[in-house]
Amino acid sequence: MRETFLSNNTMDGSYPGCSLAQFQRPLLLQCPYNISSVTFTGRVNSTPKPYRSTAELDGGLDGYNWKICLEKGGPTLVLKLFWDPQAPEPPHYFAAQRECQNVALFQMLEAAVSEDKAGLGPILVNPAPADGKEAEANLLAFSNEGRAQSATLPSTEGFVRITSVPRMRQCLGWMRFTGEELLARLPTRLHPPPIKVGRVERSISKHATYFAVVYEYVEEGLNDPDVVQEVLDFLWCVGFGHVPVTKVENWESGVLLDHSDIVHCNGAGWDARFFGYRTASQILH
Repeated sequence: MRETFLSNNTMDGSYPGCSLAQFQRPLLLQCPYNISSVTFTGRVNSTPKPYRSTAELDGGLDGYNWKICLEKGGPTLVLKLFWDPQAPEPPHYFAAQRECQNVALFQMLEAAVSEDKAGLGPILVNPAPADGKEAEANLLAFSNEGRAQSATLPSTEGFVRITSVPRMRQCLGWMRFTGEELLARLPTRLHPPPIKVGRVERSISKHATYFAVVYEYVEEGLNDPDVVQEVLDFLWCVGFGHVPVTKVENWESGVLLDHSDIVHCNGAGWDARFFGYRTASQILH
């Protein structure tokens, strides 16, 4: 659980590598910007709920989110801060690790189906993986070595070929900064309230060092069940399991916003009980 999950290489807009070793140990690339480049522009959720304030909607047990810009006149993005600066003791999972590994895998999956990789062998997967072994085999089928092996198969009966991936939330990499550095740039009106989940209370400490991830901002919109189903089918196909409790508010415009809602097949906390076919109605209930 304490394994490395961050790369010190900077995200430069090019596709990441897709070697077998990289799929087995996914590392998220570093954001080319740091906290001194961040301008906080507002809260992510503009509509409060009857039972939760707008501020509370922007955070939870794992972390807190703000709208930001990294360049003057640049696009609106989201900075997600993870409360835990280091791995908690089991059985609690390390949210930063889970989310960064998942994002790194999504970026490699997208790279694998890009035109740059078109000359490699086919991506052949079991359309209905039933256990962890089959889940891992499907994930590694996207690697360069897996594709080379698929090209030598005498028959492709029982496999389906993957040539595209569904829309996933784009990520600009990870950051690290202290609470003091964060509070120096964060307007008072955007300070998060102490968030209490069960017996756990979350708040920013100026003495702590935090991990954060920069995401694209996904505009509010309806979740088309067909679009959500396509994403769920793909996640199952490439070996991702779900967490025991999933929330409809973690989806927007058919895009999964919270990548801690899923666990890759080699990730801490992957559980066969929560792996398999899942319907959009189960998510969007």
